[in-house]
Amino acid sequence: MTYEEYLELFKKLKTPNYNNELLNKLKNSPVNSNLQELLSEKYRDVIIYKFSESVKKIKSALTTIFDDINYLDIILVNFKKEIKYLKEMIDITILTPEEQQTLINTIKDETDKTYEILIKEANIEDKSGAMALIINNNRIKWSDNNEL
Repeated sequence: MTYEEYLELFKKLKTPNYNNELLNKLKNSPVNSNLQELLSEKYRDVIIYKFSESVKKIKSALTTIFDDINYLDIILVNFKKEIKYLKEMIDITILTPEEQQTLINTIKDETDKTYEILIKEANIEDKSGAMALIINNNRIKWSDNNEL
């Protein structure tokens, strides 16, 4: 792919949907080493943007998220799917191994903070603990092998 084709693909990846076809196109396209340095920052920005949008969806739903346990569950399941998609994006060789690890660590830390905030708020809103339990059950389990 040319530089312009990569930029167009990155632009499409920034949309709210999680398009596996675009992801597969990136996975199956060999990265020209001359372009890799130019692309890595732009690609990293796309990943960070998509992660920020995922967290923003949760924040925007906070007023209603604790009104319905089923809605809370759906939001968390979708968030987990989005994080898995981002992990697949990170694994593409446009990024160096160091950049990949940095992004994984950033997403892991911010995801854990998001869950902690949700649990804290759930404990305030729901004294029975049912919502905090749902959040814990949907929480991404980070390990050496990663759940992702």
